[in-house]
Amino acid sequence: MIYDQKFNLLTKKRIMKSIITLIIILISSLYLISEEEKEVKLLTYNVLADHKIKDQRLPSLFEILKKSNANIIALQEVAPWFVEELKKEKWFKNYYVPKKKNKIVYPRGLLILSKEPIEEIEMNFLPSKQRRAYLIVKTKIKLKTFYVATCHLDSFLKDGVMRAKQLDLLFNKLSEHDNAILLGDFNFGDNEMPETNHLNKDFIDVWKVTNKNEVGFTWNIEKSFMAQKGSFPKEKSRRIDRILIKSEVVNPIKTLIVGDKPIQKGSKIFPSDHFGLLSTIMIK
Repeated sequence: MIYDQKFNLLTKKRIMKSIITLIIILISSLYLISEEEKEVKLLTYNVLADHKIKDQRLPSLFEILKKSNANIIALQEVAPWFVEELKKEKWFKNYYVPKKKNKIVYPRGLLILSKEPIEEIEMNFLPSKQRRAYLIVKTKIKLKTFYVATCHLDSFLKDGVMRAKQLDLLFNKLSEHDNAILLGDFNFGDNEMPETNHLNKDFIDVWKVTNKNEVGFTWNIEKSFMAQKGSFPKEKSRRIDRILIKSEVVNPIKTLIVGDKPIQKGSKIFPSDHFGLLSTIMIK
């Protein structure tokens, strides 16, 4: 009798321990699912408008875009041929893009892909010597409303004053919103003037937040023959592609450079002459 009571007590303890362990596992799983649901990926990439070697580099480029599974993809130097190739990709069907009269719009080569429907579109020319433009879309990211803009600022080394004017216009457009993202090809490096003084301090630079003192060159003449070939005389490697965010609900986690390897070992061909930026953030 005493033995049976001890056995029953031991059995009950084991059952209770199993139940508690199961509850802990369940709560942990729910927490992990919740965290995954809040994770967001942002990608910016200048894809190079030149079509000469597109058949060689596009498969690698599209694989990067596909594997990123980014919630927002901002592309620059998008040409008509690129759009036609993009439309053939199965993964592309998972995204919404700006459209007018049911046609994809990509003003001056700017295109934004969003996992959620695009509610509004604004596009226009920037003050520019090269007819550069901007594209802003209103969309949802994890149920939060965001205004997402992409740009490709003037490229000539001497045109810093023009780039500063372009930044002023862009930040004036975005600063009125609580949640705003500006990502793209800024065409100036860290601490270059006067552009750096025209970066809005309400916006965080996610590379600087997540990678601290790493240089983060996205225009890398030493590493990429394509960048070297496309460089201006005396131009240096620079971090000219950025992801800037203004929001109290965003917590940057990590930022990676993508497309920084040739399409195959020993090749001089890269997916593009720029490297791309892929950032992971959490929505609070």
